Amino acid sequence: MSVGTFFKEFCVINTLECNAFKYWKDIEIGNEVRFKVYAEQEKDNEDVDFDKDLIRVVLEKNGKDSIIGMLPKEESKIMRDILKNGWNTFFSGTICKVDEKAPYDQRISVAVYIQKMTKAISKNNLLIIL
Repeated sequence: MSVGTFFKEFCVINTLECNAFKYWKDIEIGNEVRFKVYAEQEKDNEDVDFDKDLIRVVLEKNGKDSIIGMLPKEESKIMRDILKNGWNTFFSGTICKVDEKAPYDQRISVAVYIQKMTKAISKNNLLIIL
């Protein structure tokens, strides 16, 4: 995925609750991550059902998605409505800090980028820019 326009850097919180340390050896600076909203109907064994308003940070390794944490509340507010409306590719992310000695909610940071939307489709009488 292309880098896009830099938006903001966020600490990844709730890493302990999301069991990110099961994947610690796979979490490296430069790894691409995706963002998703909590969806009850899509809940799997990896997601937790608290803090449903927080954006999940997803790392894909070996074809498997792993939730490694969440974005903080204020940052999640900024992105949630966009993601809830199906614009899942509007944001991309890259792990930019990994520090196992930092406090839990400061061990991982992600740089978030806004992607240029280059394709438009019509769906249910709405114009969707992709």
